[in-house]
Amino acid sequence: MPKIISISRWRPLYEMASQLYELAPWNNMYESEIFGIKDPQSSTSGYVSIMGNNGEHYALNVYLGQEGLTGFFDMLLASQHLGTMGVLMIPQLQLSFEERDYLEEDDLQIIHELGYKAKGRQAWPLFRSYRPGYAPWFFDNDEIELFKTFLQQALIVLQDHTQEKELMKILAREKILMRVARKSKMDYVWQSKEEPLSRENKSEKVYFFRLGEELVETVKALPRRRQQFYVDAQLLMTPIAESRNERPYLPCMLLMADKASELILHFDTFPCKEGWVTFVAELPERILDGLVQAGSRPTSILVRSVKIFDLLKPIAKDLQFNLKLVDAIHVIDDFLEDYHHQFGMDENVIPM
Repeated sequence: MPKIISISRWRPLYEMASQLYELAPWNNMYESEIFGIKDPQSSTSGYVSIMGNNGEHYALNVYLGQEGLTGFFDMLLASQHLGTMGVLMIPQLQLSFEERDYLEEDDLQIIHELGYKAKGRQAWPLFRSYRPGYAPWFFDNDEIELFKTFLQQALIVLQDHTQEKELMKILAREKILMRVARKSKMDYVWQSKEEPLSRENKSEKVYFFRLGEELVETVKALPRRRQQFYVDAQLLMTPIAESRNERPYLPCMLLMADKASELILHFDTFPCKEGWVTFVAELPERILDGLVQAGSRPTSILVRSVKIFDLLKPIAKDLQFNLKLVDAIHVIDDFLEDYHHQFGMDENVIPM
């Protein structure tokens, strides 16, 4: 756990978790029936989705801000492409219900001190924070308070079956049910209202990065050959923590392969623990460094990630290579599989 948090701050969350489990909204709701809550203290919007209608994984997810909402809809539309681990790239706070063995020592300590009793085998509350580039982690103090507000208001919506049944009708009108509050004397007065639904993060494709002039000139001076290079980046599901109290980050691997020979020309692992924005800003420079290590400048670079495509597009013309999107890169997938077996690592990766 990142730091010692008073047990009393956890109590309301576990009490509401018990209410949620008894309510069992996953019995009559689907993941796509999303609604929103705006926290009056931080102005953060959270978008609530209920998982578990298939009877496998019971959870309440709160996707944070427009980035979280956009990620949620992207996940619904391309779930088979993202895979089960793709959810880690979407900022969110989650309450799930697990078997006791799935909980960690710190979770069990809180439960023991609260005297909490689970109401079934798969009924142990697990609270986790998700941030792009990081492993799931315990809530910090601010996230406890934020999630308490979200969970309180979510229960109000879920207990009102009339309101709950309207969710899909509202979404069909390209609107979303939002719980919003206004200040009244010493307290807040909450109400439900419909607001326009934005499925896209308009700032998502605005990337900022800087390339050193010397590096660009070095790449331009590389011998130009009639080759096609695959370029890919993957987050590896091998969390790294520099101390027990620090949120573990997920390392990234950058890979480059020749299409014709299927030889891996370059690979490098590096952290992205400074955050997603910093990671994105550094990626083009790392890709150009990879070209230098490969020793040549190809006629085409093939990528399967839209994000990498968007990052390389502004420099493709200047460096005189064609940029293409492909559906799959089997040579890199095979390399990653061998790499994981060799080092005894988890085989899950998260595409960029």
